Amino acid sequence: MWDGRAEAVRRDVAALAAAGLGVAELHAAAIELVDRVVPADLTCWASLDPDTAVISSMTSGRARIPGAYEPLLATYEYDGAQPHTFAELARRPVPAARLSDLPRRAVERSGRFAEVWRPLGLGHELRVVRDAHGGWIVLHAGRLVAGEDDGETVVTVDRASGTELLGVLLAAYGLTARERDVCHEVLAGLSTVDIAARLAISAHTVQDHLKSVFGKVGVRSRGELTAKLLS
Repeated sequence: MWDGRAEAVRRDVAALAAAGLGVAELHAAAIELVDRVVPADLTCWASLDPDTAVISSMTSGRARIPGAYEPLLATYEYDGAQPHTFAELARRPVPAARLSDLPRRAVERSGRFAEVWRPLGLGHELRVVRDAHGGWIVLHAGRLVAGEDDGETVVTVDRASGTELLGVLLAAYGLTARERDVCHEVLAGLSTVDIAARLAISAHTVQDHLKSVFGKVGVRSRGELTAKLLS
């Protein structure tokens, strides 16, 4: 159930990214989509300049971070003493971290925790950064089977493989339903004749779909298409 919901959200976010929205509008809409799968007390998405790692925009979810705390968040991002800054996370193999993963003393020294989250009654923080090299990560969430708090949710973060992102990638490239079908068959190793027979279309039509797919994805051959979608 959780995997199905996550896949649906990834498809919807990919569609939003291709809809021509502004950064604030895109983030606000994406926050609502993600919140349906992984609810949070407070959510804030930020954009960082890739050259300077300076925050260029911040968008809060429906439950907004009070304005009085926003300057503190910005200050703690650049004071050089805080754990899990966005710039630091962007350099990690898996650009995500929970504040609770740190030793308790380090958590207590965190300005974000002491001066922002604790006064707001929040005890946990999860930070995730879109890979600085253009990759994606996958978040899996599920309720704990047992524990002191039956309402607790465990979240795991992994670098996404091409297979996991295939549906998102095909949607992001703007492929039609039939072009996606052809892509799946190409990735399965079928020839043009076999694809035509499987999809009940002519070989000429298969070639037309492939030509359109190559143009949208920016490749020139089946081999390049497979490498780009599954890398």
